[in-house]
Amino acid sequence: MRNFNTCLVLLVSSLMFLFISGCGGNADAPAAETSAAGGTAEAQTVVPDGVTELILWAHWTGENRNAFLEIIALYNETEGRDNNLYVTVEHVEDENMEMMMRLMAARLADTMPDIVHVAQMSFVAMVQNGLFAVPPQSVQDYVRTNYFDANAGLTFMDGVYWGYPTEHQVMSLFWNRDHFEEEGLSGPPRTWDQLREYAYRLTRRSANGEMERAGFIFPFGFDEAIMTQHISMFWGAGLDLFPTETTTNLNSDVGRQLNSLFAGMAEDGSTNAGWLVWGDALNNGLGSMVMMDPWALNFYIRQQGIEGLSEAIHVAELPTPTGTPGPSMSRGFTFAVPVGSQYIDESWDFLKWLNEGPENRMMDFMVNRFEFLPSHRDFEFPSVWSPETSDTFSRILEISRPQPTVYDYEQVQRSIANMVVEIMLAGRDPIQAVADAEAEILRNWEMR
Repeated sequence: MRNFNTCLVLLVSSLMFLFISGCGGNADAPAAETSAAGGTAEAQTVVPDGVTELILWAHWTGENRNAFLEIIALYNETEGRDNNLYVTVEHVEDENMEMMMRLMAARLADTMPDIVHVAQMSFVAMVQNGLFAVPPQSVQDYVRTNYFDANAGLTFMDGVYWGYPTEHQVMSLFWNRDHFEEEGLSGPPRTWDQLREYAYRLTRRSANGEMERAGFIFPFGFDEAIMTQHISMFWGAGLDLFPTETTTNLNSDVGRQLNSLFAGMAEDGSTNAGWLVWGDALNNGLGSMVMMDPWALNFYIRQQGIEGLSEAIHVAELPTPTGTPGPSMSRGFTFAVPVGSQYIDESWDFLKWLNEGPENRMMDFMVNRFEFLPSHRDFEFPSVWSPETSDTFSRILEISRPQPTVYDYEQVQRSIANMVVEIMLAGRDPIQAVADAEAEILRNWEMR
């Protein structure tokens, strides 16, 4: 496996700028305390005298942060008090590898936090840079035994399960049953050919040809979703998009067929290309299908959707060339303990309290607040979901696979997203676009 330590030299010049400037805020906002570890600790409570403080970095803000702090307060008032421990939550974003860069800066300053909640792209690089402590065998055994294989697999590298997986996402096809019934379609598309046909039939235009409804919503501008879509649809066609972390099958028969499919739907005028951004099309009921993760059921459909949309939206496995369901990519976040923590054993004890049964406190927070998928096999699906939605995701989870390890994942993701934009929005030939995108990816890997 390629060693990421070489990136340390390249990052050092930007680390300290980010470390300093990233802690700033609105001059009119109440001041937030900056810890020695580099996180921002908005008002929680004063740490009692004579206790051991555990610093936890997490990305939640607003009401979601407050809901998490309620769980932390329960720990501090019960288990933590009994063991003379107190957990303080500090806000650190995890966009564009920010948490990794802050953690590397904290390591240089010998001020690492005790616990981090980190997204998959950052997590892989952190493991490869030796930033995490190896969990106790009891933690590893618990994750391996009780979590879905694909979700547990996200934490598994170099023979170690490095932490507790959370924020479980697996892509599926959202389809609007009302729209389908209007067009005499009895169910979702199962094949790639049906996907294109149904998208065309479901599209609606006014008498003067203006778009009124897109048959298929494509997530332009959401690179992460485009990458997830590509990886999953390659698997559905029986091929790995990334066989190893520095090889790709993008310019293959499958890659050319997949992107020709997207080009064809754009040529048909059956997508939101050049019309609406994907989120507006989704929550306003102006699109009939989209490939998306379950978090969107809550944040876009239930919270922001037009009346009746949450009842109309159903989920299905992603279409495949043959119609036989294939794996979808599992991804999420992980709770881990940095190697520089002064309280490694105490941090793992807290994480056991937070993540393990029978209470499964973190799982309840993830599933019933956000409508994320459970990582734990024995935990129920979101209570607001219909039995049909839960059954569909249950099938998807059994065959899903963990996000593959890809060198410089974020840059590769950007190359693939740009390729799709060129094909669907600029009308570029998909065969040439695929070849050029693969060449760009290989060239960037070679340069790094």
